[in-house]
Amino acid sequence: MRVPFVKMHIESLGPIESGDLELGDITLLFGLPNTGKSYTLRALYASTILLDKVAWESEIQRIIDSQTMGPISLLSYLSNAQMAFYVLIVLNKLDFPFSVQDFSTIREIFLKMINAENIDWQITEGILTLTLRSSRIMPLDTLIESRMDEYWNVLPINLDTKIESSVKTPKMSEIIREGIKQTHPYEWTFYDETNNINYRFVISLELDSEGAIELTIETMLSIDLEGIALNRFISNKELAELKKVLSVDNYQTMIESIMKHLPLSSVFAYRTQPKIDGAIRHAIVDLIGESIYMAIWGAYSESYSLQAVRFIPFGRSLFINQLEYISQEPFQRFIFQNALYGSGILSSSYMSWLSKGRSTIADNSYDNKLLSLFLPVLQGKLVYDKLKGLIYTNNNYDIPIKWVSALAGEVTGILLPLLSTPSESRIIVEEPEAQLHYSAQLLIAMTLMAVAGKYNHEIIISTHSDLIVLLLAYLRKYQPNREKIEELVKKILELQNMQFEPKLFDPLVYYTSKAEDLNIRFYYYKLTEGGVEVSETSVDEIIKNIPSLTDLIDAFASWALSLGDSTHA
Repeated sequence: MRVPFVKMHIESLGPIESGDLELGDITLLFGLPNTGKSYTLRALYASTILLDKVAWESEIQRIIDSQTMGPISLLSYLSNAQMAFYVLIVLNKLDFPFSVQDFSTIREIFLKMINAENIDWQITEGILTLTLRSSRIMPLDTLIESRMDEYWNVLPINLDTKIESSVKTPKMSEIIREGIKQTHPYEWTFYDETNNINYRFVISLELDSEGAIELTIETMLSIDLEGIALNRFISNKELAELKKVLSVDNYQTMIESIMKHLPLSSVFAYRTQPKIDGAIRHAIVDLIGESIYMAIWGAYSESYSLQAVRFIPFGRSLFINQLEYISQEPFQRFIFQNALYGSGILSSSYMSWLSKGRSTIADNSYDNKLLSLFLPVLQGKLVYDKLKGLIYTNNNYDIPIKWVSALAGEVTGILLPLLSTPSESRIIVEEPEAQLHYSAQLLIAMTLMAVAGKYNHEIIISTHSDLIVLLLAYLRKYQPNREKIEELVKKILELQNMQFEPKLFDPLVYYTSKAEDLNIRFYYYKLTEGGVEVSETSVDEIIKNIPSLTDLIDAFASWALSLGDSTHA
């Protein structure tokens, strides 16, 4: 399997005083509640978050928004460009004999008004065209690294927190600059039917002399002056008043006077402006995302020997209940996620991968072998109906996914993100046993083991289920053959009163037996007076005595016996 495995050192993270972990093909974190297991999962996710494309796109959108709210705020930039265009239209209708110096003066006023680096206009065969250019330096390497230093706000870090990985990646500045070398300009056009205005945007990225990234937006607005009615822009009375202003020979006053007559509702069609603004924003995100992300992904993928990372949180049934509402593409999903999750990376990313997994079922592009591994624990199948959406079906009933039981909801919440996950990925699962009966806990443990073996995934689990810990310890130590694993699966299904033909659970049995050589590591989170200490526990120690389970059983047995003694007395 993957060698060498990643090592991580943690200090002063939540309740964790210190801990050293070396990941295996499967890594289990267990112990009492509130001992920092989930914090460890988040740290492992944050260290590879750049392999989560959904999280990357969400964060780069926020970074770009923060950088474009200043001098080249996209909304104000476009609005000011439109106002300058309006002024030029009116000036043309005034038919005033401007000199070359007049044009130069007006041009300077426009430059200050729009905060553009360059602006020019011309009239050719009755077509007025305004061209302007504006740019901004964006220190993306610094911004991304600062987000990484803050662990993407998924962890409660303090000044004493230390999270160190044995994996070293290239400097972010080097990765980004390599990505920019491959970028190409992005061009987008839009026609405003209300005002007969054509828009053309060219967005590009370049490296300046100091290696910083320069984002440039070139905008062209054009209109057929013969094809519009003068009174749509300005009345004859207003035109006469403006001609008096022109005689003052104060172009700043002239332009301000023209702008006062701006008919906001009709000329600039503010219904379409958000659409244009949104398209530009997405174009910038796509341009930066595609050019830089592949370079970042390549560097991190090579360093960690991973293709992707997925974080599967607890409370999956709630997300499954929302799935049909959020799976609309693309605008509704974006709005829904932002409204519901805001800047919550974990929740937003998880819901996106749930939706993508649902899409693989809808268009029959999923891996049927993966689906078959989950069949025994899911106790049914997932199918897609064009009218009803995602359906959970078994021998007894078909039911829309939003109405499924806790078991089906929790297991579906683990399955769906995996359907769109490439092999050799890091899969982080928080409490896979949540809301599952003991028998299903055993099945989900075998399922995750089979998935790790078949797809060469690196699976990291936090759990309060000592059954899961114990089963994986037995599987690791004794490496039972196919017949012995089949024997256990049959017994579990009989206890659940489930009737499965052997061929239906054979994939789970087969791939669990084939995963006999997986490196499975166990870490116990022990609560001490100074804080939580994390220590690795051997298979033999677990089989002999699971600390969190054995101590509880001893305490309960002692208490139960005391009740009998009290009654007898």
